[in-house]
Amino acid sequence: MIKNKENILNVIVALACILTFIYFVYDYKSHPTVISNPCKTIGVCTEYSSKAKGTDIDLFYFVKNKKYKISMSAQGCVMLGQKYNILYDSINPSNADVLIKEPVFTRDQITRITYARISNLGKTFFSNKAEDVSFDYIINGQFYDTYQYSDWDKYNVKVGDKCELEYLVENPAICIIHLDKKVK
Repeated sequence: MIKNKENILNVIVALACILTFIYFVYDYKSHPTVISNPCKTIGVCTEYSSKAKGTDIDLFYFVKNKKYKISMSAQGCVMLGQKYNILYDSINPSNADVLIKEPVFTRDQITRITYARISNLGKTFFSNKAEDVSFDYIINGQFYDTYQYSDWDKYNVKVGDKCELEYLVENPAICIIHLDKKVK
């Protein structure tokens, strides 16, 4: 009888661990924010904040001179100072979503062009959809290895391909790979 209770308890603990894992893997990107009156602006990643379930990144954006903040689960490819398109509701601008697959540079940022080599093409755990592209590049003798969220399956790319890379001169770790611009 005691062994059966121990076995049942072990099964319950194992199921709880599995469900917790699924909860953390199956993140908000699978359930995008519903935005009724969509408008776009640019948000900038300004800080990381610790939460009970991990680290979040905070992006700030402005609508009609009012500052808004959106937080999302921290991802290794989002750097402080990096900018992304933000889709927000024009009636309720605090209702917004980070378009994580749309990093941008603004006209006031000085960028340069080089190339990067694709090192991995990642897919989502559950749906097997294109999720991110890993790549490496060298700027001023410094080796960089990073990734960017991307629907890479829209492009005819494979591991080993070289594509155009735009990087921020003041911080070359902030970059955007252009999968639509292959380099021979």
